[in-house]
Amino acid sequence: MKIIATKPVSLFWQTVFAFVFDIYAVYRIQKARRYLKIVLIPLAIIATITSSIFTDFDCVQKFDLLIIIAYDSCLPYEINVILQGIYGGFTVFSIYLIRKWSILWNKQYEV
Repeated sequence: MKIIATKPVSLFWQTVFAFVFDIYAVYRIQKARRYLKIVLIPLAIIATITSSIFTDFDCVQKFDLLIIIAYDSCLPYEINVILQGIYGGFTVFSIYLIRKWSILWNKQYEV
């Protein structure tokens, strides 16, 4: 099974893949590097900086690291809300980019 599309892609399925597994959607239309530079790296930087600034290190010593990673139990509620807003914004932005790039991908196959 080939991952990279050799014909027009369905915008519906690209949108579904953007929600579930966005790397697959951008890899199909050969935009994975651009997506990495525009979406994933900035998201990781923002989330890491925000988390590291507001993490209570006394809490980190009390709990198992796995619990902290799974539940973000050492971040204040307000910071968790801000991070979820950032994640939501990046998700909407990534869906927009994937749909835009998929339309451009489909245009190259028009006769």
